[in-house]
Amino acid sequence: MDRHTVNLKNTGFQFLSLRRRLLKYTMLAREQENTRTKPEELHAGQRYSAGE
Repeated sequence: MDRHTVNLKNTGFQFLSLRRRLLKYTMLAREQENTRTKPEELHAGQRYSAGE
């Protein structure tokens, strides 16, 4: 029972972090569309997201 609860919590956390990452990428893409961000900045943002 305890292990199951922990598993459930873990899955929820993974889902949340995945959603957050997805949101971050969407925001990054939208930002790039709007302001034509320099490629270096975009790469730095992607590296930060991937390293999380």
